Amino acid sequence: MHAEVYGRPALALDLMEEFRPIIVDSVVLTLVNNRRLTEKDFETTSENEGIYLNQRGRQVFFEHYNRRLNTTAFHPLAKRALSYQKIFEIQARQVAKLIQGEIDTYQPFVVK
Repeated sequence: MHAEVYGRPALALDLMEEFRPIIVDSVVLTLVNNRRLTEKDFETTSENEGIYLNQRGRQVFFEHYNRRLNTTAFHPLAKRALSYQKIFEIQARQVAKLIQGEIDTYQPFVVK
């Protein structure tokens, strides 16, 4: 769990963490391995604070990210295949129920 720091969306980060490897990391690895992103798709800031995707790189990433969100996977609580976008919602509602005391345990989403 992320520590509470003023201005930091700790709960959102915790919700996202469960899906980072199966959504974001898989998209990034696919784009790099298939050479859809190259060093031409990155730029440094004028302050040299870091390296970021440029406009084309962001466009490529988000196109593939959105495609990944719309793919389906079996969700054990729903007992059917759902888009990852819908699975996000189900998991977030489960966290809300846990916080409100409506359920005792959180069942993480696991891809098989």
